[in-house]
Amino acid sequence: MNNEYELELAGRALEFARNPPEHLLPVAARHIADFIGVYTAGTEVGEIADYLKVLRTESSIQGNNGPFTLDEPISRSAKASYLGSAGHIHDFDDDEPAVAVGHPTVAVAAAAFATADPALDSRLFLGAYLAGIEVINRIGACANPDHYNAGWHATATLGVFGGAIASGILRGAGKEELANALGFAASASTGLKAAFGSVAKPIQVGNAAANAVLAAAMAASGLQAASGLVFGKMGWMEMLGDESRVAQTIRGFGYPHAFEAPGLNIKLYPCCSSSHTAVDGFIDILTREKISAADIARVDAWIGPDIPGILIYDYPTTGLEGKFSLRYPLAAAALNGRLTLADFETERVRSAEAVEFMKRIDIHIDAALPRAPAGVTHCSRVRVTDRSGAVFERFTEQPRGSSLKPLSNEELFEKFSLCAGGVLADGTDAAFDALIGMPEGGPLSNVIKAISLTK
Repeated sequence: MNNEYELELAGRALEFARNPPEHLLPVAARHIADFIGVYTAGTEVGEIADYLKVLRTESSIQGNNGPFTLDEPISRSAKASYLGSAGHIHDFDDDEPAVAVGHPTVAVAAAAFATADPALDSRLFLGAYLAGIEVINRIGACANPDHYNAGWHATATLGVFGGAIASGILRGAGKEELANALGFAASASTGLKAAFGSVAKPIQVGNAAANAVLAAAMAASGLQAASGLVFGKMGWMEMLGDESRVAQTIRGFGYPHAFEAPGLNIKLYPCCSSSHTAVDGFIDILTREKISAADIARVDAWIGPDIPGILIYDYPTTGLEGKFSLRYPLAAAALNGRLTLADFETERVRSAEAVEFMKRIDIHIDAALPRAPAGVTHCSRVRVTDRSGAVFERFTEQPRGSSLKPLSNEELFEKFSLCAGGVLADGTDAAFDALIGMPEGGPLSNVIKAISLTK
């Protein structure tokens, strides 16, 4: 017999997936499109290619060096792991720092694409995805900020729950089966912030998607997890969160949905979002004042006291470490005027110009900066002093790409094209149109064909 709160959460998720608010479907499609773009870019990374070889070898597949396909003969869980790992390697996938304190789409979308029958209607796919996203934020609202601040990587630890819900719904699960899947997900929930700056970070997110698929499969098989693994005595929430918030949080499911409040960010820069408001403010100063890197004598940046525990590399030495730094993204922005995927290649992080510029940056802690509901500070102040002594300062509360500063479809397509150009068999235009058109309905196979890889 399932725990009453697990049943209630599962029931509300199922009802929401079956009758999602119409206005959320285009928003969901934009975030799925963003995920496919960053996933496609991730397939080009050497470590992800090596990981695919591991998955194929472990599945006893020999001699397949071609591009990944959703119909290749590896398990659904292995497919989910690859999709999630590739989708997170660049740290370019959407995020939500206020409640979930992580990247909600990656584990949910990876589990959903690995599970869904190609004949499924794309609107049903979006409904399951929306339900999974909301489950992540509802559990996150009960667990954070203590959960994240204790060192857990919430993208993975919470992602397994959202992925299990989406995967289960796409399998046709009822309320009891979904509640059981949540129990199996709880027993597999893991992920550590200590992995930041290494390939272990995206792979543990991929494994969250894989465990989500397995949780839904085990529940579908008739296997029964212990009642209360999520919300019961010595369950996940008691051990890793705050069970006192559970009843109220679950009963508010979908009202508002996570896409409505606090909203998800579509990232403009391929690095940890904790640096994004500082980068936005810095680039704004450079652009408006027409300042070059050579003109800058000093940069001062003020961040919240929680951010050094996220941006843990003061002077990074690899591309992945550079994503979890504040000094390096600011240096790269000064040198190049923008931040691209290429800026986070190891040789650029180690370049003499970047190392020299990082020494001009001083980072300060400002405990008075406003915080999000979960306790994380993502706003920042930046001050630039040029060689003449002139001073320019910006305070930035929300990054570009946030729900309060959303990207246009044209800007989203530009990001998609930069990520997926030359990698998709049917080209970026056809793929983007198919993804954005998902709310119109039609078999998911049309989308799967459009996002097929060439290499």
